[in-house]
Amino acid sequence: MTDPTSEFVVRIHTRENILEVVYPQAPTRASFERYDRAVRDAVSRMPKPYRCLTDVRAVGLVPAELQGAAQALTQWASAQGLERLARVINSSTLAGMQAQRAFRSAGVQASAGVFHSREEAWEHLVGTPAR
Repeated sequence: MTDPTSEFVVRIHTRENILEVVYPQAPTRASFERYDRAVRDAVSRMPKPYRCLTDVRAVGLVPAELQGAAQALTQWASAQGLERLARVINSSTLAGMQAQRAFRSAGVQASAGVFHSREEAWEHLVGTPAR
């Protein structure tokens, strides 16, 4: 049985063509591998280009042991037609710095933004308030 505090949530919003991801409080290598497969499967079914909203508030900072894999997945997503990315973080300065570093490493900084609410992130992606 998996620990619910370690599982990622992956949703596709078909009308807006947005992949939404919610990081868990305590992700593990195994839960990240399941998440990676779920994202790759979801992206393969989405029209291109698409957008992504990633909410990391529960985890705060992405654990060091997962940062490389997360950046690699973002690079892959970019190559698959990722048009715009929004990351929702808590109010930590470190979380903001980590997000910007991850965007630079993945080569998506020009199309990515950091926000403190899902609503702000959604508006960045679609130009209208969240539903």
